Amino acid sequence: MKKFLIPFIIGIIAALPASAQVGINANGSNANATLEITAEANDAAVADGMIPPRLTRAQLINKTAYGNDQEGAFVYVTDLSGTNNAATTNVTNVGLYYFDGTVWQNIETYVSNQHDISTSGNVLTSTVKGITDTSDLINSVSNNSSSNNLVTTVNGVAASGASIINSNTVTINSNSMSSTVNGVVSNSVTLPNMYINNGSLTTNRTVTLNGNSLAFPSTATSGTGQFSVDGTTLSVNAASNKVGIQTSNPIAKIDVRPSAGSTNPGNGYIAVGTTSNTASAAGAGAIRYTTESGGTIQYSDGSNWQRIYSDVVKSIIIAKKTSAQTINQTVDPVLITNWNEITDANGDFNPSTGAFTAPRTGNYIISFGYNFNSGTINGGTQVEAILYSPLGTSYFKKSVVSYPQTGTAESGAVITFGVRMNAGEVYRPSVWHNTGSSKSLKVGSGNNDGYVFFSVREL
Repeated sequence: MKKFLIPFIIGIIAALPASAQVGINANGSNANATLEITAEANDAAVADGMIPPRLTRAQLINKTAYGNDQEGAFVYVTDLSGTNNAATTNVTNVGLYYFDGTVWQNIETYVSNQHDISTSGNVLTSTVKGITDTSDLINSVSNNSSSNNLVTTVNGVAASGASIINSNTVTINSNSMSSTVNGVVSNSVTLPNMYINNGSLTTNRTVTLNGNSLAFPSTATSGTGQFSVDGTTLSVNAASNKVGIQTSNPIAKIDVRPSAGSTNPGNGYIAVGTTSNTASAAGAGAIRYTTESGGTIQYSDGSNWQRIYSDVVKSIIIAKKTSAQTINQTVDPVLITNWNEITDANGDFNPSTGAFTAPRTGNYIISFGYNFNSGTINGGTQVEAILYSPLGTSYFKKSVVSYPQTGTAESGAVITFGVRMNAGEVYRPSVWHNTGSSKSLKVGSGNNDGYVFFSVREL
C-alpha cells in the first residue's frame, strides 16, 4: 500500500498567528497541529472526511487567478469538460490535483513518478521518494575450457574448474560393446546377436534396405544348406552354387525335386510366364511361355524364339451341309446352319449355328465353299462366300464371283483365309447373292455330296 502526503494551504490557517492551533471537533487548546480535524468515529450518521473544492475541468480552465502565491492549492476535478490550456495540460482524468505554481499536477502521477532506477557498472541504484539503495548485478559471465576442465567467471571472479566430457568413444567387437570417456574405459556389455545365439521372433519384422544391400557371404567349400528357410522349402548350397526347393541337396543349379538324382524324383514343377522381350534381349537359353499356336514353350537361341514342340491337341474342324437351305435375296448375308459335323477334335464347332469359337489366341486357316442348284442368273449380278465374325475387329471376310451376262448355271463361291483369332472369337459361314431369285444350296448324296463345306485348321 502507498501512502500519499497531500500538501495543502487553507486560507484560514494563513490568517492565524504563527503559534495558533485550530481544532475542529476537538479542544482548540489541545490541537496537535496547525489544523486538526477530529472524526465523529462513534456517530454512524456522520460522514467524516475533508472535501476540497470541486470543479469541472472547464471551470478550472477558466480560472486565471492561480500563480506562485497559489502553489500548493488543491482541487478535485469532477469531469473532463472543456479544452485544456497550458495550466491544465495534465488534467486528463477525474481526480485530485495540486497547483505547482505553473501547472496543475495529478497527485497520484506525482507520487508514482518518485521512483528512479539507474545502473553503473554492475551496481543497481534505486531511489523511491528520495530514499536510495544499491545492489550488485551480474554483468559478465564467461566460460573457459581447457582439455576437459570448465571454468566459469562471474564479474571477474573465477570459480573452481569442473570436469566435462570432451571425448567419448564406443567400441563394438563382435557382440561386446564398451565406452571410453576422457580416456577411461567402461566395463563391456554383451549385446544380443541373432547370428551367434538362437532365438525366436515375437512379432513381424521388416528390413528396409533404402538402396543398400544385404549380403550373406560364405567361405564354405563343402557341405550343403549353408542358408535355408523352413528346412527344405528353400536351401542354398553356397559351396556348389546351387539352389534347392523341396530339397536340401540340390543337384541342378535350380532343383525342385524332393529326391533329386533318383529315378523316382517325386513331385516338383516349375512355371514360366510370357514376355515381350526379344530373344536376343533375353539371351540364349532363356525360356518363355507363349499363348500362340495353342500355347507352347519357347526357348531363345540368342536370335529368335524357337518352339519346343508338344502334343497339344490343335483344333481341327471338318463339316458339310446335307440338309436343304434356301437363300433368299436379302440386304444382309444369310448364315448357314444345321451342319453335319465330320471332325471336331476339341468341340470348338457348333453344328446347329455353324459357329466356330477359337479355343485360344493363335493363327487359323478357315475354308468355306458352296454351290447353288442350277438356275437362271441375271447379268451383272454376283454371289459371295462370307466369313462373318461378330466379335472380331473386321466383321466380314469374303470371296466374290461375278456374272456379267444372263444365263443358267450352278453359281457358287469358295473362300480360304488365314486369320489370327483371339481366344473366344467366333467365325460363321454365310452367303449373299443378288442373282435375281431365291436359290437353294446344292446338297444330297453321290456326286452332290460335299458341295457345301466348312473347315478350320489351327496352326
